[in-house]
Amino acid sequence: NCGEHGCVTQNYLTQWYSGKATYEEADSVAVTAGSVKSGIDAQMQAGGQVKGTVTEASGGAPVEHVEVCAYDTGTAEWAAGCASTDASGEYTLSALPTASYKVKFSPAYVCAEYECTEQNYVPQWYDGKPSFQEANAISVTAGSARTGINAQMQAGGQITGTVTKASGGAIEGGWACAYKSGAEEPESCGGTDSAGDYTID
Repeated sequence: NCGEHGCVTQNYLTQWYSGKATYEEADSVAVTAGSVKSGIDAQMQAGGQVKGTVTEASGGAPVEHVEVCAYDTGTAEWAAGCASTDASGEYTLSALPTASYKVKFSPAYVCAEYECTEQNYVPQWYDGKPSFQEANAISVTAGSARTGINAQMQAGGQITGTVTKASGGAIEGGWACAYKSGAEEPESCGGTDSAGDYTID
C-alpha cells in the first residue's frame, strides 16, 4: 500500500482459496473460456507484527533506512518479511504468520540525486548477535504485535583508495570489493567516482 511517504505492507496473512495456507492445500477452481466463475471470495486474517527502534550504538541517534527482515528459524535463505526504519529509527514488520523468527538488521544503500552510498554500519542479528546461528529467536502470534525488538548499530570499518589507468588518469564507474578470506561473495563493495576514489563501508 503506497502513498506519498512510501510503501507499507498491509497486515494480512497471505492465503490460497479457500482460506488455505499453502498451494498444496488450496482448492482448485474450474474456469470455462467465455464464462465467469463468481463467488471466489476471501476473508483476510490479520498477521503478526514485529516493531522496534534502531539507533546508533555511539550517541543513540535514530538510524533511518536500515533494512529489518524476519527469517524462519530453520533458514536464512529467504525472509518472511522486511521493512525499513523511518526518520525516527522505527520500523514495523507486518503480515507474519504465527511462528518463531530471527531478525536481521542490515545497512542500506541511500541514494541522493545520481549517487548511492551504503550506510557504514555492521549488519547484526537480534539481540546484537553477529550471525544467524547465534541470533536470539522471537515468537510472533498472528493478530498481535511483538514490540521492543530494537538494535544499536555499530559503525563499520572502511577501506579507501584510488583506481587509475596504468598509463595515468582516473577510472570512474569501477568497483572495488572486499572479500573475507575464503569467501566466494564480497562482504561489501564501493564504486569509483570521477577522481577514481572509492570507499568500501
